[in-house]
Amino acid sequence: MMKMNSFPEESYCWMFATRTPLTAAQQNELHAAFDTFEPGWVSHGRRVRGALQIVHDRFIVLIGDRGDGQLSGCGIDQGIRALHQAIEVASIALAGPLDILYISREGAWDVVSRSAFRQMAREYEVLADTPVADLSKVVRLADFRAQRWITVVSESWHARFLPSETVPN
Repeated sequence: MMKMNSFPEESYCWMFATRTPLTAAQQNELHAAFDTFEPGWVSHGRRVRGALQIVHDRFIVLIGDRGDGQLSGCGIDQGIRALHQAIEVASIALAGPLDILYISREGAWDVVSRSAFRQMAREYEVLADTPVADLSKVVRLADFRAQRWITVVSESWHARFLPSETVPN
């Protein structure tokens, strides 16, 4: 298994969130499947070095690097398809596009629907300074390392769910 710290900042990076925390068995299945796939990962005939990391037992991070900062669509598709096959085999449910991941008052990552998040904001269970995940901010490994995917509600699109008196002007 390749270590993420051996990859350059410009490596491609994809993040996926799970509906529930991953068990040790699920994490082991993902790593085993990726370790089997990775040596054969190619993009336009060139080898792609890859790494897989699980963060907070909730986020799956896939890294791909061809050595020249480029990765073709077919190479990207190959990596994402292999990861999704491993996710399916390990019986992992990914968070959907309408789900919101946030850090609860107990300090753990949690996932709720947008409607539940809106209700939580109305009831002040979610505040302007509540940390949320915005995985769309991660394209390159540099984005992941800088934790650009973690922000607070008031500084993200999630602010639309806050009661109007709590949103800064």
